[in-house]
Amino acid sequence: MKKSKYEILAPAGDMNALRAAVSAGANAVYLGYDEFSARAKAKNFNKKELEEAVKFAHLRNVKIYVTFNILIADFEIKRAMESIKMLHDIGVDALILQDIGIADRIRKDFPDFELHASTQMAVNNFYGAAFLKEMGFSRVVLARETPFFEVEKIKELDIDIETFIHGALCVCYSGECLMSSMIGGKSGNRGECAQACRRSYEILDFHKNKIARRLYYISPKDLNTLDDVAKVINAGGYSLKIEGRMKNPEYVYTLVSSYKKALEGKLKIEDKENTEQVFNRGFTKGFFNGDFGNNFISSDRPDNRGVEIGKVISIFKNFAKVVFSVDVFEGDGLEFESNKGRFGFKVREFYKFGEEVNLVLHKMPTEGSKINRTYSKKLYEKVDDKIENYNFKRNLDLDLNINIGENPKINGKTEGFETNYELDKKVEVAKKSGLSREKVLENISKTGDSIFEVRSVDLNLDEGAFLPISAINEMRREVVKKLENKILEKSINRVLNPYNFVEGSNRAKIKSKDSKIKVFFNKFEDLDKTNLSNIDEIIIRAKDLEKFKKKYKREVSIYLDKFYSYRELENLRNYILKDKVVEGVWINNLSEYYIFKDEDVKI
Repeated sequence: MKKSKYEILAPAGDMNALRAAVSAGANAVYLGYDEFSARAKAKNFNKKELEEAVKFAHLRNVKIYVTFNILIADFEIKRAMESIKMLHDIGVDALILQDIGIADRIRKDFPDFELHASTQMAVNNFYGAAFLKEMGFSRVVLARETPFFEVEKIKELDIDIETFIHGALCVCYSGECLMSSMIGGKSGNRGECAQACRRSYEILDFHKNKIARRLYYISPKDLNTLDDVAKVINAGGYSLKIEGRMKNPEYVYTLVSSYKKALEGKLKIEDKENTEQVFNRGFTKGFFNGDFGNNFISSDRPDNRGVEIGKVISIFKNFAKVVFSVDVFEGDGLEFESNKGRFGFKVREFYKFGEEVNLVLHKMPTEGSKINRTYSKKLYEKVDDKIENYNFKRNLDLDLNINIGENPKINGKTEGFETNYELDKKVEVAKKSGLSREKVLENISKTGDSIFEVRSVDLNLDEGAFLPISAINEMRREVVKKLENKILEKSINRVLNPYNFVEGSNRAKIKSKDSKIKVFFNKFEDLDKTNLSNIDEIIIRAKDLEKFKKKYKREVSIYLDKFYSYRELENLRNYILKDKVVEGVWINNLSEYYIFKDEDVKI
């Protein structure tokens, strides 16, 4: 089957969100299983719900990816592999993984299970992606910090590239945040991120004097690439990922619908407005489009701000005079600003745009302040109606034979699939009146809530033949069921993945000598203050290597930073290996392992 140009990948926290994603036009959906998911607070899916999700999606040509994307503890491996077998057996299309140990086990035990490398792996360059391809991954979910020139380079590897196009961002390097663990003992790598970046902070100097007021200094805006999503595809992105497994179905539908229209050149101003209305923390175009600083951080607030739809004109003793720039409907959620913070309520009546309105409020807003709509009842009703009325159908052509003295037979065809069914019952001669063509056609066409819609029926009916209507219904049900099963069997695309990763490559080099002590010198000047004679391994930063060679006549190891571009990594490798002074490298990323694994240096 020819691969499409791109894939819209939608989030789902439950079946309602899944249906919303599919009805809006998503090509694939990612969701979490009850265990081993990086969104432990999401509802997630149990086995029964997953089976329902896979069947619902596959019958509608949509793929299901399961987020198995936390680090697995040793005592959990047996249980994890049992869960993976279950996910494999029920037809999940791919697993999204962070743990390379589990990935190694899966490649051996389930070599045909498609693996996607989670953004939690912090892969942001060509060499990290090359490592993953050798391990048998078919897709890399790039770190959100990855620039377009790196995406273009990774495209050379012939590995699927998945990149985020909308939703919440992390202030830290993807997959590298330990702040939640350090503050509250809840690890993001175990699915328990406490959203530390969404809290307010004061800034103190080194003497603990307050030098800036309390704000949300590390709370990022939401990514929005509606105007730039084509650039992602042109750079090499294939799977376009919308963040939001904790979001409601209306959010999922709105985002998938807007991006589908953007990719088809049908995006309207209304779609952009709906995208902003359904949820936003303010928008950024992301690192890959050059946004940084105030263009990236929402320092004034960390939550949904809705859309500005009015102003407070003046304040009186027990009411405020306001004017709205749009129609406001009963049930809309409005938010006001006061000297003591924000407050809101749901509107109980209709207000026409442009008219001055006296609102009796339980709190008084600030004169001249803006009014935001944080919840649009009309938008939600419109979206819910579209989800409810979504009706995916496949054309069904039937060939039905009802001949006296023979078993009735039915053949069904739909979009490349064909099956038949023979009833274990002879057609009799009618004692009174025989079956009418109209009655047979009426009942054989009642496909109900199945995915099929009868397009044509070639009916061969003997005059005077008798068969109970229940038998005709049974034939219809059975042929539909058999066709569904054929579609589901075909939808599970199991392909053996190449697995070229050599176990133990560089293993001899990884084993170091028995060392008494190893010291990392973050500052070069600290070397002069230290007795180096009792240190077995001195570790310095690459920038200090030239100074070290001039001053000290011994081997040294280099401590590598978290993130490099592929060009920086190539230059660094050449620089480190140009003479024999460097005995080892201390790595912080899979790409660093990959580029040094075949070199004569300890890792």
